[in-house]
Amino acid sequence: MKNTFKLFAGDVRAITRHFFAFVIIIAIMIIPALYAWFNIYANWDPYGNTGNVAIAIASDDKGYNERDLSQEAIETITESKSIKWVVMNSGDEARQAVRSGKYYAAIVFADDFSRRMLDLNYALENSGAAMSFIENTKKNPVANKIVETAAETVQHSVQVQYLDELFKTVLKNAQQVADETDPESTVNSVISQLTTLRDSLRQAGTAIDSFTAKSENIDSLLNGVGNAAGTIGSLVENGQTGVSQVQQSIDSAANALSVLEKGLDGKLTEINKQLDELSTALKRLAENKKLIEAGEKWDAMLEDAEDAAGKLHDQLTALKDALPETSATTYVRSTLDGLILRTEQLQSQLKMLKTGTPISNAAAIIDSCSNIVGTMDDLLVNTLQPAVKAMTDSMQTLLKSMSPVLDSLSVTIDGIAPVLSTTGDTVKDIAAVLNRLKVVTDKGADALDEALAKIDKLKGDDRLNALITLLGGDTESYAEFLAAPVKVVESAVYPVGSYGTAMAPFYTCLAIWVGCVILVSIVKVEADPKGLGYITEGQKYWSRWLLFAILSQIQSAVIVFGDVYLLGCSCDNLLAFWGAGAFTSLVFITLIYSLTLAFGDIGKAIVVVIMVVQIAGSSGSYPIELLPDVFGNIYVFFPFPYGINAMREALCGFYGMDYWIYIGELLIFGVVGVLVGRLVRKPFIKVNAFVEHELEETEVL
Repeated sequence: MKNTFKLFAGDVRAITRHFFAFVIIIAIMIIPALYAWFNIYANWDPYGNTGNVAIAIASDDKGYNERDLSQEAIETITESKSIKWVVMNSGDEARQAVRSGKYYAAIVFADDFSRRMLDLNYALENSGAAMSFIENTKKNPVANKIVETAAETVQHSVQVQYLDELFKTVLKNAQQVADETDPESTVNSVISQLTTLRDSLRQAGTAIDSFTAKSENIDSLLNGVGNAAGTIGSLVENGQTGVSQVQQSIDSAANALSVLEKGLDGKLTEINKQLDELSTALKRLAENKKLIEAGEKWDAMLEDAEDAAGKLHDQLTALKDALPETSATTYVRSTLDGLILRTEQLQSQLKMLKTGTPISNAAAIIDSCSNIVGTMDDLLVNTLQPAVKAMTDSMQTLLKSMSPVLDSLSVTIDGIAPVLSTTGDTVKDIAAVLNRLKVVTDKGADALDEALAKIDKLKGDDRLNALITLLGGDTESYAEFLAAPVKVVESAVYPVGSYGTAMAPFYTCLAIWVGCVILVSIVKVEADPKGLGYITEGQKYWSRWLLFAILSQIQSAVIVFGDVYLLGCSCDNLLAFWGAGAFTSLVFITLIYSLTLAFGDIGKAIVVVIMVVQIAGSSGSYPIELLPDVFGNIYVFFPFPYGINAMREALCGFYGMDYWIYIGELLIFGVVGVLVGRLVRKPFIKVNAFVEHELEETEVL
């Protein structure tokens, strides 16, 4: 350690004893600061001088309805001094001035600009542009961005002017209506009309429900008629052929009826026969009452009576089942029901005899059975047989009367089926549409209920009067507000006094790096241990590092305090700003000195490459998100971003522990520099000596 300070002291004496060496060192202390100051000052307020950027503006507008809105717009635009607006006589002249490079850009109003602004239908029907923006992209890239912003400002101004004209017209008309209208009567009229409309919608919904319910019955009826028509249609198909077929069907029906009549006569004959047998059996029972006491042949005769009654019951039931249930057969079927009932009564009486009825009662039961048979015989002869005869005669008459009807039916039946089919489909379609309409009417009625409730609340409300007052107010002021209702208030979280202050961290870091590069380029990186005996490599490293560190601290102090006091950069914490600059300088000189010491001239080249990459991709001027992906992937491995961010914290304001985090991250690069200078250097000592020897032999390098 003692030899380290001796070497350092010797270096200081060597510098101070030689005037030119001392002057050069002083220059090295100042030159990096000049680099930073010139760049910061050049960027101090670049957008504050946009008033010197010339943009041509011209109009080819022919006007509309005795108004020339383009001239009004030009007068408004040229009042702004943020851009140097130059009014030209024509659009062609403005375009030529841009092509020649005289102006950065030009704005030209179209010949139908006023009409587009004042005639909405014309504007919608014609898709051309109302304004043209022409720029000279060759002249200057930054100026292009400025003039594009100016063009957007003009576009916004014109849009505001258009909306202002539109709202003025609307509000004037509304004001006229408000002046001619009584608010109270208007509200009452609206309520009355809405109520009537709501009631109409409710009634429509009720009518739709009624139709929908009835449409189901209509559909069923149409289906039945359609089926019948289909059956008849199949019989009368092909015109006269169909009629013949139906006539044949009538003849067949007549024959069938004749067969039915004969069948009924047969049934009635069988019933008479069964009834006679039953009567005979009962007479035998009555004539042989003495057998009851003796028990002889009683069971056999009783079985015959029961068998005759059962057959009679079956014949009557079969006859009833054979008859269709129609108005023509109602009387006959009723008579048969009476006969069947009496047969069942007779069977019940016979069962009583069979179950061991006393003798005194058996005679009475037999007499009752005889009476029932007599009644049944009377019903059969005097009622059933005439009724069956009348029924068959009626059916014969009906069949005969159908023949002339079928002649006319054949003409119309072909058209019935499709009509019924179409009618059925139409009814279904109408029902479906009405169901959907019912949903709409219900929603409409509900919406009107809500509207009426809101109007009822609004009626007499001060807000209604306020609306009327608004319509009667200053239309100019209201139109101006509605044309641009949103006002933006800018609020800086970390206010910066100027654009130059915002750029100061980047140019300060860059100047410190440049200063360190100049130091290692002019001052030898190898310490000269003459007169001190044996000196270790470590002592040499730290003695020269100490000299570089002190000189770099002077450089950074000059840069930092010059930024604040000479240029006037706003600074939230001067001590922290100086501390960030000092630590950044210490890390930079360690890294640059170690790379140069370890790799010689190759190390100097590496230092320059690192500087170039960091200028482009350290996020010092442009956000890293705007740069190509390659810079976003590698910038975290360079020291610039951390030094810049630490200085930004000091200049603009602190957030949490970010300042110390950046200092800590910057320290990593200092440690890397020491490792390179102390460890990596050793294997390359002979290589560097060989390279330097070869370069010296060229007598050029």
